[in-house]
Amino acid sequence: MKLIADVKFESQLQDNPWQKLKAFTDARIALGRTGGSLPTRPSLEFQLAHAQAKDAVLKPLDIKALKSDLSKTGLPILEIESQAVEKDLYLKRPDLGRVLSEQSKTRLQQYRAEHQQHWDVVIILGDGLSARAIEENTPHFIPALLEACKEQGWQIAPLSDCLWQSCGTGR
Repeated sequence: MKLIADVKFESQLQDNPWQKLKAFTDARIALGRTGGSLPTRPSLEFQLAHAQAKDAVLKPLDIKALKSDLSKTGLPILEIESQAVEKDLYLKRPDLGRVLSEQSKTRLQQYRAEHQQHWDVVIILGDGLSARAIEENTPHFIPALLEACKEQGWQIAPLSDCLWQSCGTGR
């Protein structure tokens, strides 16, 4: 049997002339191409990023864990909600996520009537489009924020834990 030397083919990957612009943006530009398609690696990276984004949006907020983390601050926690009481409704009507529900308005008004004091800072936690972001960042960010507020001598209101959606100040 006769051995034949391996045939070396030229790379079909074509560099993109926009390659230099990648240093200035996180956008998916200058990915190259193979024929009329994206190379396999950028295509798979996009599919992974898309799946991770969907998971971040659709994952429900772990309320018990969040409250457990927040209870370590020593501040009372008021649970409120916007008019977008479910994630599906928030995704269809994000404007409702910026308006407090009537029940939450009443709850805040009652709390305010019972606690006649001045607050300089109000912190509202809402899952909005990423419950994962709240779960991962709250344990580190909120204590640091509270410490910075205390150093300034600011009075901090109870933490408002706005579930299912992003909450605004209400109307």
